[in-house]
Amino acid sequence: MRFLAKPAERTLRSTLIRLTYIVLTRTAAVSTCILAGFLLFLTSLGRSPPPAALLHASRGRLREDQGDHRCGCTRIDTCLTAVPVGSFVPPPVPEVNNGDLNVIRMDAVRTATLSAWRVYEEHAFAFDNLHPLSQKGKNTFGLAATLIEALPTLYIMRLTSEYDAARNWVDQHLTFDKSEYINVHEVTTRILGALLSAYQVTGDPLFLDKAEILAARLGPAFDSLNGVPYPFCRLAGFGNGTFDAVNVCRGTEISQSAAAGIALEFRALAFHTLRPELRHLRCKADRAVQAVVEAGPRLLKEHISDEIDGENVSINANDDEDDEESSKRNSPRFTTMHSYYAYMVELWQTAVSAIGAGPTVDTTATFTGKARGFYEYLTKAWRQGGGCEEAYRYPLDASMHMLLRRAIFESSTGDLYLKQFDGKNDVDDAVIEQSMCYLPAVFHIAAQQKGISARREDQWRDVAEGITRSCIRMYEQFPGGLGGDSVRYNGKLWITRGAYKLQADLVEALFYMWRSTNDMHYKERAWKVFENIQRECRLENGAFTVLDEVTIGNITKGDLMPSDFLGSTLRFLYITFADISTLPLDKWIFNRAGHPLLVTPGLGALNTCPTEVFG
Repeated sequence: MRFLAKPAERTLRSTLIRLTYIVLTRTAAVSTCILAGFLLFLTSLGRSPPPAALLHASRGRLREDQGDHRCGCTRIDTCLTAVPVGSFVPPPVPEVNNGDLNVIRMDAVRTATLSAWRVYEEHAFAFDNLHPLSQKGKNTFGLAATLIEALPTLYIMRLTSEYDAARNWVDQHLTFDKSEYINVHEVTTRILGALLSAYQVTGDPLFLDKAEILAARLGPAFDSLNGVPYPFCRLAGFGNGTFDAVNVCRGTEISQSAAAGIALEFRALAFHTLRPELRHLRCKADRAVQAVVEAGPRLLKEHISDEIDGENVSINANDDEDDEESSKRNSPRFTTMHSYYAYMVELWQTAVSAIGAGPTVDTTATFTGKARGFYEYLTKAWRQGGGCEEAYRYPLDASMHMLLRRAIFESSTGDLYLKQFDGKNDVDDAVIEQSMCYLPAVFHIAAQQKGISARREDQWRDVAEGITRSCIRMYEQFPGGLGGDSVRYNGKLWITRGAYKLQADLVEALFYMWRSTNDMHYKERAWKVFENIQRECRLENGAFTVLDEVTIGNITKGDLMPSDFLGSTLRFLYITFADISTLPLDKWIFNRAGHPLLVTPGLGALNTCPTEVFG
């Protein structure tokens, strides 16, 4: 019976068994927890923490004794931006009473910026662009482009109340619920780039939050099977994990710049965000670059090695590539049998082979116009990662070599120009284009590579100076001294085309050349450009406007102050006259739209991408 008392011996034995069981089971449980915790600890050692949790956002500068280790990002505390986010200190407000010429010029540019901003604020606040003659605003994206692109400018120039007004609008009113199709490349470089730049310059997390929202809305643009992003997408309804190519994105063809010139921004975002799906967008943007490389351009498929020797390549308009001796002199001696193009095809062999799997890349424009962003990306991405990512070294060298060997020539006037390739014709006219004025920055950055020969470095710097001189010459040939689309020399006179649109092409080149050479000539030329803008483009109400088609002795004003005037042109002019410690080129790069982004050694190692093409 269960209520009867058991013998004392059985009771004692049962108690001992029960106690032993309890001790063993509890010990096993504790041991299991300890073992699991130890395994989790070991696992965490091999996995990088989320980038935004790293010390780069709150700790000091990179230590000089870190050496090459910072490139490999071998320790968490070496995965830093070149300077801490938000540590940038704007130059002092110009005080013209000290007689310093640079300070006087900074003040003049700052005054012009304030004047233009106030007209925008009065007549077009929160619109993309100002129409200064009709005194109204007009939208292209519906994202307050002028206001957002001006954020870093206003902060750098210490226009405090104007910056605060713009920041408050972003905080309270900026949304991305736009049902219209937007240009993915323009919104990425201008809006996303400006938000990330504002975050890195100021350290204000508001701008990173807004950048994350926008990036999520842009994400489906990369959801094509061949890796080529769609050129036009709707922001409304993005970021919800679904994708409908018919209703969200569209476009069957995309330029090289639009496809391969939008990775800088996603790389910067990937370093800061905690959201893994946004970090993965950086991999998709990089994959788009590889897709462009596989699709073309045509010239980059010819004689490109993953190791190109450093022999000098002559720049001569009369070089005959059919001449055997010339061919031997100008052709690189390959150290391997595999070209860089073949190397990329091996990595991304199915990237553009699927029929109907995404937009096709227009590779007819080779070095200027629609292709320029591709070459800017190759150089600036390499610099953005601190020059540590060897994957960018090969296409960078290949591009520079092909530019010198096939595209850049010297005219009878002594100017450098780019031959025009359109897929069918190989035009040999001496045409200097506004769109070629991006190349001085490209060659300047490329010349910073470690390990290149002194001959190659000197040659690349010489080319940067030569192209800058040609761009200056182009401006000089236009009425008012402000360049249009292009200028062509027909053997007797210069023929101009287009008119100045307040763009920053030449002033950016002059900024880079001043910083890299310390030649005062470039500063003086920048001031001359600003004086011409003041004279020809300024209106009585204090705003600035583009020029319409010009003829000899006749300059007419248009009715548009584009967003990049405040967001790029005036900013480059201002920092040209500022102390060289303002946004130094070893710590900052400037994206396609002229927005400063931090150099980030270890960027590639910190957020590695899978080798698979899809997924």
